[in-house]
This record gives sequence, C-alpha cells and structure tokens, in this order.
Amino acid sequence: MVVGSLYLCDNDHELHLLRPFLVGRDCPTCRLWSTFHVDRVPKGKVILKSLEHGHVVEDASPASLEHVQLL
Repeated sequence: MVVGSLYLCDNDHELHLLRPFLVGRDCPTCRLWSTFHVDRVPKGKVILKSLEHGHVVEDASPASLEHVQLL
C-alpha cells in the first residue's frame, strides 16, 4: 500500500490502487485535500481537475498516465 494514495476495497477486502486515474492531494488553490482526475492534455501537459472544487493543477509526472496508456 502506498501512503497518500486512493484505493477501492472489493468484496474480498482486496485493495485496488486508483492512481493514476484518480489522485488525492492537497489543492494548491484552496489548500484542501482533493480528489483529482485528468481533465485535458494540451500540448503534452496533463491538467488535473478537482472533483470537489473544480480547481485545476498541472501534473508534474505524466509518465504514470503513459504507463497505463491513458495518454
């Protein structure tokens, strides 16, 4: 298990890592813990958007999205 990562727990109590599809982190705009998803990919950048507040942040590590063929 990775500290600070988001997981789903199934009926067998197995944990499934949601990263990089959903990322939990402090929002740089409001400073609150937020859940982010990929919003758009302009010119090789990855923009994440908060589910709770709609704030956006540029992802500094898009390689994880390439690994799961999301990019």
